Amino acid sequence: MAYYRIYQSKDDIIETRLTEVFENMHRQVIEQKLTTDAEFFTCFFITTKENALLFQNCLKANVLEFFLGKIRSHTSILFCIYFQPAKLDPMLEYKMCFFAGGFLHIVRRWVEAGMKESIETMVRFSCGIVERLRQARSLS
Repeated sequence: MAYYRIYQSKDDIIETRLTEVFENMHRQVIEQKLTTDAEFFTCFFITTKENALLFQNCLKANVLEFFLGKIRSHTSILFCIYFQPAKLDPMLEYKMCFFAGGFLHIVRRWVEAGMKESIETMVRFSCGIVERLRQARSLS
């Protein structure tokens, strides 16, 4: 009952907790001055694993789709903080949506599959994707 004195609904509780998780990641990226893709993705996947129960319960309750827009927004902000893209790029918002959305779905699949792959495997995989994107960008 104490929760419902503070929160209006179960959705408010989940939204607040998800916001806390992403704000914590934002702080870690800034405070720890993460400079490499491997450091960034390690933080990303460790945080996901530490909050596995939250994400698993969201999937089980079929509410993750409800919060997908908010999660995508938080993820886009997180990726902008780390990758610091050119502010004058007219396609920046689309690029961040593509990038953040793709990694959000990778994390979702990882959680759904029971996080069988190690954090190190997920970090290597993610770094490989980023490297290929950077190579493609330099070719154009």
